[in-house]
Amino acid sequence: MGDINDVKYNYGELNFYDQMDKKEKLAEKYLEELNADEAFTQYLSGFRANSIEAFKKSFAEFKAEFELKKDQVFFRKRLFDEHFFKIAKDAIYAIQQKKLFDAQCKWRAGLLEISEITISYEFAYWGENIKRCPFITPINESEIKLLADFLVSDNNTESLFTNQRWQDYDAYKQDALLNESDSTILPSWYQFYDEQLGNENLLLLPDIKTKQELQYIDLGKKENRPDLSLDEIIKEEQLQNMYSFDPTFESLPHVYRPRLTQPDDKRPFLNSNAEGYGKFMDQFESEHLKQVHQLRKSLNEDFKNIQQEDAKAFQEALSTLNYLGKEFPMLPNDSWLKGTIELAQRGKAHKTAAELDKAFIDYQQSLILDEEVYLVRTERYKVGLAKAYCKKLKALYFLGKQLAAN
Repeated sequence: MGDINDVKYNYGELNFYDQMDKKEKLAEKYLEELNADEAFTQYLSGFRANSIEAFKKSFAEFKAEFELKKDQVFFRKRLFDEHFFKIAKDAIYAIQQKKLFDAQCKWRAGLLEISEITISYEFAYWGENIKRCPFITPINESEIKLLADFLVSDNNTESLFTNQRWQDYDAYKQDALLNESDSTILPSWYQFYDEQLGNENLLLLPDIKTKQELQYIDLGKKENRPDLSLDEIIKEEQLQNMYSFDPTFESLPHVYRPRLTQPDDKRPFLNSNAEGYGKFMDQFESEHLKQVHQLRKSLNEDFKNIQQEDAKAFQEALSTLNYLGKEFPMLPNDSWLKGTIELAQRGKAHKTAAELDKAFIDYQQSLILDEEVYLVRTERYKVGLAKAYCKKLKALYFLGKQLAAN
């Protein structure tokens, strides 16, 4: 048998045993301090003798663990304190999304010219890049107040935090026409904003610009020129200029592309799931394990009654409730699932509203210092894709316009 020192440990194991060793030595130190403290001994004399030694040992271990993990405790506390502040810093850009959407309605109607806009899809691009949109007026205090009023109102829904279709003019326009201007899918924040500022009719303005734009793009699509490869344009844009506004980002995010490692192997896959396990156990495992598996399957059947979207919303609600504390009691509801989700939404909205003033001060400071707004990786990826698609459509647009002129 080899010596224990010959055993090879990975980094995680070494770190674990190192922490255990430190904890043990600290616990011994704190236990000695407790035994030497006369005031502590006097305090313990008022308790049962057979519980004192266990308490001292347990407290010494607790204190040792706290000493080792105190930075993590305070870090987690800071995360809790800053959680809704970070949400508020993003939430204020819902104001800019609405102003951009209003600008889109006016631009399409020919009531507004914007030097940065050539084709309508560029509104979708600036919707993705809203934090850096140059032609929308900066957020002001009255708009922050309006957003706060919305968040604590009964009009609020989770769409403020999850809506990914802020600039989907075509969908909102069609829905408004079908429902006689009473849109059923327009974000509730847009509806609240319009009701407060009297902008309800902007979506009913005529769309006169995009008719010719679409004709030019269709002409461009029909043109077959060997010297113009739109596929090459889109490829070049994605690989070279996708992140030109952020030179520190050197490469595209990794994209998973599944591939067949053995394309000639025609045998079926062995699935690592409940079905695959069941077939295997039927042939090779004991009756007891088969019974356990059948029980698990029956329990899983119960969860199929919950829609996948509801299950995801419920998990997100639990995560939000973890940050809320005890300030938001659940309101009466026929469904525990729906009640939990609504409670998290209401609490999240109220907590975010309370942080808007701090988020606005942070926003104003960035304007004063002329700081470039930082975009996280997913934001940069979406901006890059929208930018690439814009270039493709603009290439078609200008080609079609040239053909029409000739």
